Amino acid sequence: MHKIILSLALCCGLLFTNSCSKDKKTTTTGGGGTSWNWTGTEPFSVKLDGVSYTVSAADISIFDILGYYNINADLTDDLSIALSLQSGVAVGEYTTPSPNNFTHTNLITGYQGSALNSGGKIKIIQNTATTIEGKFYGTVSSPLSQETHVIAEGYFKITK
Repeated sequence: MHKIILSLALCCGLLFTNSCSKDKKTTTTGGGGTSWNWTGTEPFSVKLDGVSYTVSAADISIFDILGYYNINADLTDDLSIALSLQSGVAVGEYTTPSPNNFTHTNLITGYQGSALNSGGKIKIIQNTATTIEGKFYGTVSSPLSQETHVIAEGYFKITK
């Protein structure tokens, strides 16, 4: 149930904050010394503050809500990462804030941060009728506090 609520909140927040902005497509190779050279583990893997997580398909949900794919991955019972991607997002590299974004939530502390204002990077490798695949990294921050978390070597290959 919390996945659906988080997805709706993320989608509504993105629509509100980005309704007038154009999609920012980058031509860099990831910035910060990153050249997108990690492989990742299907269906979802990521490093959160230096700790590696591999997420099984059973702990991932994908919803198509109002033209956005909301991909929720439960790293543990308390930690999650969510991506919000335009349903028709093209292969390429994107810098947040754009209509495409990712967030991190900690249910124990109540923390919820996003890459909206911190220049996160998302690379879409494929977006077909059955599969969406990509990589992502960046720093997530909370608008309510100064707390930040580093997301590195994010990878997803999700069956729609």
